[in-house]
Amino acid sequence: MDAIARLHDGEDADEKDEQSFLGPLLIEQSKIVVCAEFRDIEPEKLFDYWVKPELLQEWWPEEAEVEQGVGGSFHLSWPERNWHLRGNYTGFEQGRWLEFTWKWDHEPDRPMRIVTVSFRRGSAWGSLIMVGHGLYKDSAEDKEEKAGHLEGWLYFLGRLQAAIAGRAGEANAA
Repeated sequence: MDAIARLHDGEDADEKDEQSFLGPLLIEQSKIVVCAEFRDIEPEKLFDYWVKPELLQEWWPEEAEVEQGVGGSFHLSWPERNWHLRGNYTGFEQGRWLEFTWKWDHEPDRPMRIVTVSFRRGSAWGSLIMVGHGLYKDSAEDKEEKAGHLEGWLYFLGRLQAAIAGRAGEANAA
């Protein structure tokens, strides 16, 4: 049984696969949607990994500044590369969903994008998130950028899965 069906069917934790699901759900001209499964964490805590600087830094940027809430802003940076990602929260419901704008300082000519992240309880043992990123036009430049965003989300959501699995392992060992 695949991970998505298992999450929705509420299969027993003893029957789960060793690997958590991570992959694209939708790739179309205007947007991408990536799905990731997280074991042993509630959606409310998983949400924190997106809005608390110390948790964000475990899986995504080297440095993070966050002002939570609708109208709040974030600044994620990788100082050694001089990369700065900035945006504002346009939707913010603790433990349920986030929506934010996305703009790199080093790409001033690229349009601002919108990212939506929804958080759902999977079954008794985990959570599921869906990350939507867009909107893209049907240009060669946007197609290349969309492919890069997809690759980036797959990479960084894998890091988030590893960070959470590491914390769960530490808690179980204690």
